[in-house]
Amino acid sequence: MGFISLFEVSGQIDMRTGFIILNNGDTISGEIDYRNDLYLGSQCAFRYSQNNEIVKYGPNDIQAYRFTDGRFFISKEVPFNEGSSKVFLEYLVNGKLNIYYLRDELKDRYYFEKEGENIVELPYDEGIKYDQKTNNPYFYRSVKHINLLTYYLQDAPELKSKINKLNKPDHINLIRLSESYQNVVCKDENCIVYERKLPFLKLAIEPVFGIVKYFNATKAELEYGGLLYIWMPRTNEWLYFKTGFLKQSVNGESFDNIDINNKYELFSVIRIPFQLQYIYPSGKIKPLFSIGYNFYSVKSYLELGDVFRTQGHFLNIGTGLSFLLKENIFFNLNMETDMTTILSPVLSGAKFSFLSYSIHAGLNISL
Repeated sequence: MGFISLFEVSGQIDMRTGFIILNNGDTISGEIDYRNDLYLGSQCAFRYSQNNEIVKYGPNDIQAYRFTDGRFFISKEVPFNEGSSKVFLEYLVNGKLNIYYLRDELKDRYYFEKEGENIVELPYDEGIKYDQKTNNPYFYRSVKHINLLTYYLQDAPELKSKINKLNKPDHINLIRLSESYQNVVCKDENCIVYERKLPFLKLAIEPVFGIVKYFNATKAELEYGGLLYIWMPRTNEWLYFKTGFLKQSVNGESFDNIDINNKYELFSVIRIPFQLQYIYPSGKIKPLFSIGYNFYSVKSYLELGDVFRTQGHFLNIGTGLSFLLKENIFFNLNMETDMTTILSPVLSGAKFSFLSYSIHAGLNISL
């Protein structure tokens, strides 16, 4: 059994159950580091269990590796502009027309392999070109991939219209094309789709409660509300857009630096976050980090019955921990701070660059 090296992982790791297939055909179960597509196409970081060292395998060291009931990578020699090279191709479809995917440093690459034929890269290019006569820019897409598929799939003329509509190769349309080809040339046998089924968009809700302490106030205030998380798993499973609605009632007497003649009795404060949150994908307790803005809407009630409304934005930075309770349910604990930017402070009398800090607890539920 060969390997490149033993190493200490100094960056982000996300170990998931899976197996590797050695060059002699043996299969070994364990855990594999789940990274981005560029990483997964060049190496496989594997360990037998949590107590073992991580071993880094290259395409020459093993035949294939797969995440349990998920993505499957196979070592293949593929053509490049200057010869060929061995890489880990993601095995999207196994059938009469195999489909593979590779992300390299330049672009997404797709390959197909018809039964009895050599593997072929599906060429595609797009970009801006300039008209030779007018020098006006225009957007173009290459059509070489359409011509190539038309040639190789001559034995399935029923698919010609489908091929002609394949403007840009991607996971979805190539998998569907392979399945259609399988149905034409081999109706009695289904192809195997290895692609992990991830939705384009996912949502999670999180009822929260906590406390907020303003730097120019003498005591903390209770805050409650709900958060909404939106993310695209196919792009990044751990990066979220976070928004929501948080409310608090602040006693004006807590602010000892406000003129007594204009003392507010009560502030009704609504905070709406617009933030990006990243969750470190490791273990049942995951660190999380966020950055963005909090939009404030403040209604101030004066002693004489007057009402004053104001709004503003404050930069927000946060960190915390996410505890896995069960599948798709997490208990989140966050600590955040709001700070003033070039906009005027919302609360009268605020003198500091830091406006407030807060601690929140919430139950995050994926829908």
